[in-house]
Amino acid sequence: LLTESQFSGVYRPVQGADEIARAARVAKLSIVKLDLGTLHGKRGFLARLAKALKFPNPFGSNWDALNDYLTDLSWLDDNGWVVILFNGQDFAAKNQDDFKIAIDVLQTAAEYWCSQAKPFWVFIYGDNDWNPGLPELPKPLS
Repeated sequence: LLTESQFSGVYRPVQGADEIARAARVAKLSIVKLDLGTLHGKRGFLARLAKALKFPNPFGSNWDALNDYLTDLSWLDDNGWVVILFNGQDFAAKNQDDFKIAIDVLQTAAEYWCSQAKPFWVFIYGDNDWNPGLPELPKPLS
């Protein structure tokens, strides 16, 4: 499934992070893991994601710049990307507006990469009973 870019997007996974990472390695996709639990707001989120995805300097540290960088990623030259975000409920609870904007920007990037036939997946984990309103995967990984 992870090689099928038409299904790329932002999801609340039912699979464990290890299973997703294994599937990403088999699919030869780049894997980025971030813990959102300790981040403080937009600046923290942008800085952590920029570092994890090795954004070239200068990064504007705003939502428009994030969109621009996520729809480029030419410096990585990968087959596609899997971004795994942990403790989403912690970040969302403290930063509701920033969380919603981040989801929108990540979804826009996934749609862009879908149009380029390259997978771009984002999986957001939280407590088992946390539901941020994100869809689950359209079908099993294997």
